Amino acid sequence: MARALELGANVNERDSIQTMGWECYGTPLLRGIVTRKTEAVRFLLERGADTTTERFKGENAIEMVKKKWVANEIRKMVEEASVESKFTETEKERGVEEREHLQGSLDV
Repeated sequence: MARALELGANVNERDSIQTMGWECYGTPLLRGIVTRKTEAVRFLLERGADTTTERFKGENAIEMVKKKWVANEIRKMVEEASVESKFTETEKERGVEEREHLQGSLDV
């Protein structure tokens, strides 16, 4: 996976029958959760995998990890990444609002 990302692969690239064969999961992160690959999930989350992208059944990583069959370690990683992602998005939104406010003051 590391080499594919180095070569420019998108960490959130959607899979398909054409690219992965019959077993499609939606994204590499969702594939890692379903196949119970803890280290793959950790690797993908550390590189910014999106926990909100839905798989073909309409379920995202945050919803998927609530299932009983998901390992606690994977559940915890996805939940923490989701919280961090929300925090980062909120901080970005706040920064945009502040820049717009400052820009408006400079225009006066």
